[in-house]
Amino acid sequence: MNSDSIGKFCGSVLLSEDCWDKNKLIKDLRDEWNIEIPSEDLTDEADDPIVTDINGYRVVISKFPAPVPNEEAEINASNNYMWREAVEVTKSHKAHIVVAVLGDGEDIKERGLIYTEIVSACSMQENAIGVFTSGVVFEPNYYIDSAQMIKEQTLPIFNWIWFGLYQIDKGISAYTYGMDVFGKYELEIIDADEIPGKLMEFISSIVSYILLTDADLQDGETIGLSKKDKHIAGGLLFLIGAIRDWKWVYQATGGDKARHAFIFEVWGEKGYRVFIGICGLILAICGVVLLMLDKR
Repeated sequence: MNSDSIGKFCGSVLLSEDCWDKNKLIKDLRDEWNIEIPSEDLTDEADDPIVTDINGYRVVISKFPAPVPNEEAEINASNNYMWREAVEVTKSHKAHIVVAVLGDGEDIKERGLIYTEIVSACSMQENAIGVFTSGVVFEPNYYIDSAQMIKEQTLPIFNWIWFGLYQIDKGISAYTYGMDVFGKYELEIIDADEIPGKLMEFISSIVSYILLTDADLQDGETIGLSKKDKHIAGGLLFLIGAIRDWKWVYQATGGDKARHAFIFEVWGEKGYRVFIGICGLILAICGVVLLMLDKR
């Protein structure tokens, strides 16, 4: 694990044109996340960066009038298997907004929450076409939707961590990218005999457990996930998957169709997708309730 990457939150929102609406960004930060930028930290020049302090952390938001150097964004866009047009769209960006949250505070998760809120607000720019962070380029709406987890008092693991999938002859494998920012080792599950949705639910539950409890895994250690961990991570995965139309999350097997025959007969595949989304929402709410009860 590279200790130099711990606590480094920096990324780019890709723009289709070399312009940004700074006033809209300031309003979105206030309306969406209750982040107020002091007037003394603002200038009258439209292209001047925003440099301010939030909860003791130095925040820099700056527009650069050029694409991300060395085609780095395009290269990382190819990692996003959930967005077929990621590379093509990324190639079209002409400028980018850089967001950095700096500081030496010990609470890395608080810094990460501030970073996610700001990047989410930047993603609401009308000409935002991608979010380059965590070793991948996200679709803006995906990033904004995933950030809503913060409002539910849940860690936005799908903004912080990229969950990669790849298939080889023996089965499906999954890995994480971004755990090192929190001082944790990356995870990898190799050759799993499981469908992608179940594998993603499992590895995201482990990540949620590690980040929530600040656990440090050791070689040979067995992980036991509580019901609340499984409910929150798994429920949010199914909810977001249904909203974003990730077929690998909600695609029904033959057994699923048999168990939910009424849904398929009346509403078809779309009805089943809605059903999975509702189930995911209920699971996530149950997990949050259990978590709140534990804190009492």
